[in-house]
Amino acid sequence: MRKTIMIILLVLFTMFLGAVDAAAAEKENTGVVKAVFKALESRDMPTLDKLMAPEPAAEMKRHTSGWAEVVKTRIDDIFGAGDKVTVRWTATGLKDGRFGLDWTINCITVFQLAGGKVVKVWNGNDFLFAMRKNRIDLVSPVPETLEQKLKATMSDIHVIGRVVSLYMEDYHHAPKVKTIKELAKMTQPFYIKTCPLEDAWGNDLIYKVDPKDPKNYWVASPGSDGKFNGFDQEGTWSPDNENGQDIVLHNGKFQYRPEEEKECLK
Repeated sequence: MRKTIMIILLVLFTMFLGAVDAAAAEKENTGVVKAVFKALESRDMPTLDKLMAPEPAAEMKRHTSGWAEVVKTRIDDIFGAGDKVTVRWTATGLKDGRFGLDWTINCITVFQLAGGKVVKVWNGNDFLFAMRKNRIDLVSPVPETLEQKLKATMSDIHVIGRVVSLYMEDYHHAPKVKTIKELAKMTQPFYIKTCPLEDAWGNDLIYKVDPKDPKNYWVASPGSDGKFNGFDQEGTWSPDNENGQDIVLHNGKFQYRPEEEKECLK
């Protein structure tokens, strides 16, 4: 009987130690995520690189590249479970060059951590809903340099991809049209007030949906030379050696794009 009690106590003690270790790890992970938000708001990219693995860090920089001093974040809820931390947070901004009025976006983000670093991120927000509700147009400054034109074109293509994704939530397939102008007619003004039609060089953006699988779509720019070389292009190219290369978005992700060696493209 005494032996049985000792075994039970040992098992309980082991479980207690495991629970303590798990709680400590979850607390540490939560601290890392809080530090990520602080680095994003202050635009402290070196610290962000220390807190996140390269791929999620690059993705986070891309999604927040337009943030400036007018953007503030507030963590509403945060909790850790295992190797993941979930955050419900709010981003607010003032009227500036891109938005015609003060704005608020509600977000839920799940971070996966390993070895004290963020290794994967899942993010959801009501960005398009906020634009649609307030009939907001994104108005970017006229790009002048090559880097500004690349960034502006990628931003517009990314927005179009988000619009298509929102449409797919309602209809379970991408808009079955053949041109960017037809896409604009189908999605305006409910999904977006004004859909971008041209890249920063004045070329028509290109839209394609797979007739055999209408959940499969592409949005592309023919680049500075206006000559498009196909939707099968993959990989990255250096902005330092730009020679009319295209930009291609496939199902919401860039499959062919300038590499992120320049800070302005991050």
